Amino acid sequence: MICLAFSLMLGDGASSYLSLKLGEKKKEEAAKGVGNGIVLSVILSIILCVVSLIFLPQLLNIFGCTDNLREYAIQYGKIIAIRITIYDDRNIIKLYY
Repeated sequence: MICLAFSLMLGDGASSYLSLKLGEKKKEEAAKGVGNGIVLSVILSIILCVVSLIFLPQLLNIFGCTDNLREYAIQYGKIIAIRITIYDDRNIIKLYY
């Protein structure tokens, strides 16, 4: 949910900026804004991935993971944390088209 919120925030903001600049006939500024949005999205998704991987055991404790499921939850959590980068970037790029 947090990842989706960040990706939609960046995508909506960047696509609004793109529309404004294209409406003003400033294609160079529009391209720069799109590039900045994509770069910021990549950086943010990498940070979220790293933070998720570092604090995964603590997050599982907060959400009440039992000892029987801990091994499976850690494996699944690692897959989801790595997938954050693909998911966020896909949402950002999708909003431009």
